[in-house]
Amino acid sequence: MRLPLLQHCTRIVFGAVLCVCAGTASADIPVDLSVDGGSTVTVQLSVTFTTDLIEETQVDSVTVPVNGGGRVQFRPDYEPFSGVTLESLQFNVGDGALNYQFLCDSIFGCVPVDVTLTNISTTLVAPTSGDFDTAGRANFSNALWNVRAQYSISSALLDSDGELDTTSEINFGANFGAGGGDVFVFALSLGSIASELDGTLQVGLLTEFDLSNTTLSGSYEPLPPPNCGSNGPCGEADDQPGCDNVDCCATVCETDFYCCEIKWDAACVNRAVDLCGVTPANDTCANARPLELGRFPFTTRNCTTDGPWLITECANDQTGGLFENDVWFTHTPLADNAVMVSTCGHADFDTQIAIYDQCDGTLIACNDDSSLCPDGTSRAGFFGVAGETYLIRVGSAFETGTGEIDLGWTNLDQPYADIAVEWPTASGGNGHFYTLYALGTGTTFGDAFAAAERFGGYPATLTSPEETDFVVRNMPATLLGGPTAFGLAQTGDDEPGGGWEWGTGEPLTWTNWAPGEPNDFSTGGEDWGVLYPDGTWNDNPNNAAYVLIEFDSDPNVDEVTWSKEDGGNGHTYQGVVLPERVDWTEARIYAENRGGTLVCLETLEESEWVFENMAAFAPLWSMTDYNGGPWVGLFERRGEWVWLSDVNYDGANWFPGEPNGTGNRGCYFAYPDFSSGFTEDFGGTPEGTLFGAAQYADVFGNNRLKLVSDGFAGTWGTWTAPPIERTVRAFTATFRFSFKNENSGPGDGFSMIWGDLSDTSGNRMEGGEFGVFAFGQDQEGLAIGFNSYPALGQNSVDGRWGSERFVQVPLDFSSVTYSDYETAGRPESMPTVTVQWRYDTGVTVTIAFPFNNPQVIYSNAGITELEGIDPNNWSFGFAARNGGIDQDVLIGDVSVVYEYIPETGGLTGGPRNTFDDTFEENQRKTIIIEYTPVVIDCLGDLNGDDVVNGADLTLVLGAWGSDDATADLNDDGTVNGADLTLLLGAWGACSE
Repeated sequence: MRLPLLQHCTRIVFGAVLCVCAGTASADIPVDLSVDGGSTVTVQLSVTFTTDLIEETQVDSVTVPVNGGGRVQFRPDYEPFSGVTLESLQFNVGDGALNYQFLCDSIFGCVPVDVTLTNISTTLVAPTSGDFDTAGRANFSNALWNVRAQYSISSALLDSDGELDTTSEINFGANFGAGGGDVFVFALSLGSIASELDGTLQVGLLTEFDLSNTTLSGSYEPLPPPNCGSNGPCGEADDQPGCDNVDCCATVCETDFYCCEIKWDAACVNRAVDLCGVTPANDTCANARPLELGRFPFTTRNCTTDGPWLITECANDQTGGLFENDVWFTHTPLADNAVMVSTCGHADFDTQIAIYDQCDGTLIACNDDSSLCPDGTSRAGFFGVAGETYLIRVGSAFETGTGEIDLGWTNLDQPYADIAVEWPTASGGNGHFYTLYALGTGTTFGDAFAAAERFGGYPATLTSPEETDFVVRNMPATLLGGPTAFGLAQTGDDEPGGGWEWGTGEPLTWTNWAPGEPNDFSTGGEDWGVLYPDGTWNDNPNNAAYVLIEFDSDPNVDEVTWSKEDGGNGHTYQGVVLPERVDWTEARIYAENRGGTLVCLETLEESEWVFENMAAFAPLWSMTDYNGGPWVGLFERRGEWVWLSDVNYDGANWFPGEPNGTGNRGCYFAYPDFSSGFTEDFGGTPEGTLFGAAQYADVFGNNRLKLVSDGFAGTWGTWTAPPIERTVRAFTATFRFSFKNENSGPGDGFSMIWGDLSDTSGNRMEGGEFGVFAFGQDQEGLAIGFNSYPALGQNSVDGRWGSERFVQVPLDFSSVTYSDYETAGRPESMPTVTVQWRYDTGVTVTIAFPFNNPQVIYSNAGITELEGIDPNNWSFGFAARNGGIDQDVLIGDVSVVYEYIPETGGLTGGPRNTFDDTFEENQRKTIIIEYTPVVIDCLGDLNGDDVVNGADLTLVLGAWGSDDATADLNDDGTVNGADLTLLLGAWGACSE
């Protein structure tokens, strides 16, 4: 795996960095240079006096400031540069005074000579070029330099002043550091320049400039690497370096050279997404990115959504299946094998995974928040067929991020492939069968043993690592709502580790206690063994929610008959775990093709019997927090819920808060005991309290809450539900709404409110689209405002805590503002809003306009504002007002599911005899089929045992000569020889 680098360098020149990219020269790069502040030059002047008698040279120097600059051209037009041309260059030197002593002897001493130089400059006369050596130095031989200065010579030998102006061929050199748009020039050297002055005495001047303390610097527009602009889209991985957006490419390559030198891989795409705001090419299923086995970087940032929500089986209680900001991959196995797709522990956000057979195709596998993975990451496995291509989708419910997706071949476990699974002797097993059964609430180990015995088995005895491994892989225990009992119990008082025995009497020769167990921790003692999902053991008090049952032979628990002798209907019920997920219609067809129907639980007695004898087997459930069970033959027809047998459903077994309008098909469903909910359709006698102008209205046959009314300006209305007598930790609220305004555009709007809605002062419930006065008084309470007034751009959905707004997103409501009352009240005219809040993830609002998919308005907002709140005994409600423009505000079909701090006990999400309304497309793998007994017309079978034999003959003879209708087979009013003949003709077993 490539590690991220800040820069890749091949040459370092006295601190200057020259960075490598390949390319072809097409023009040079001009740079203007300036002498850096603080630079100095040492001017050394050698003065030579020459006469007929003497020639004497004296030397002095002075260090003075220097400024100046010039222009250079680097070549080629990409880095690293190989040479430079000096187009112009000038150094302006500060004034200096120099002192000399000539003609010195022991008698007369020396003759002092003072030289003053002013306006000193040295200038490059003509452009000159040089190549860089390996150290980044360029030398310019025989370059023409001009030296100018005003001079003044004062002495007894000579008084003279004038201008020095000399041009000479002089060697010049310097080190150049250039890269990333910056240039630094240092270690300058300049050769000597000689001149002569005419006069009584011949005077020669030799000037040397020591530029070692002089530096120059400049800058140029950083050059994009040559591959930038010459390859594919920046959001798509490629085997070639660079991408088509020059600016984005250059930005990425500044942080990672690999992207412009080697190839533009997935890591480069991630950088482009973060740095440039591009969208990954595999944002859509049609452009899915092929993956082989291995681990590969990916990102969902800047991505859209083009797939469905997760089905219930794969969802969890926090997200409900919301799946957004997805990216897509493909994988084609080279051999028939199990494939594991994982972001487990290597993504910086809460991921979800789904695998399909094609775009918009059949769901094969999915996962959200694997229990084996940290921080909400996921893993999903499926059986891949060699040569078949599978679509892999990765996204999240509420956030985006980056990570790595891992693909590997594995031995894929398939827990719950059947209601009871066999450990075959051919695989080294014992030939026994195992299943997991949900006991219910408040059950004991006695109940567990009784349930196992009722089905013909016993609580499982896991006597070896091999047997435990089989159970863990194929019939794992669960902790969803309570512990799983198995056949281990303790006798005596040798605590904590003594006296443990198998209920079957088998010797306890091998143990698998979890670390630190058994510990007899509970005050009342822990004398019963429970099983963790990983196969380890714990000692537990006498309570259990499940029992792992073992059978010595096939128990045939997948099919049971409710006999008439037991007060039943004689129907047979079959539980089926399908190899693939199916929707409700496919499940119905599957059942009918086998001569049955999806189960129709027409009475409470039938419902309870079927649950206890079939539906409570955990393999028929998803066994996740968002726990879905089998499809049943329940559907909505013209607003009424009906069984496929055409019997109306009495609604006795709806899960609390259901049906909530999220579909028109029925299935078993459970949810943790630390959740509940309520629904309100505003028909009959609605719960809740009305304030102000709010009223319940029958809108052309549709029950609605009307908060304010069209034609009544300056009014307000509020409705509040009864308070929830618990501390809420999360909720999901759904409702429909619409506006009606006959004469003008929309009015002010409304808000969904949640908080302390007591009305102690008499005006706390007054408010509107910004909440209610109570929230301003308390400075707490959540209001989700639907601000429909267009003035000042206020069409929006916002969020307020107390009176402070923490989020606002524009949204147009004109499409759901109607001019006639009847249209406004219809369900199909009203958008559906979903508001979700959780204490650790904040507020998310989605809206589905009529005939459109849901869209997220905002997500994960208000986390800081709502942090640490205590929502105990709070209520939900709605508030609206009419200002200068009035309107009807209609609310309907309210449903709130909320999670609260859990209490001890309860099944908390395990299989229950409760139902959910769900969408047809929400696939699941299990169904229950009901078979009606075939009525056999068997003449002569008087005792109903489906056989005509001596027992029936005895009954005929016993009724001989009478008018017994049972024995009078030909209905002639007398039991005689004619009836005997018919009976003998039907002798034997009856046939269909």
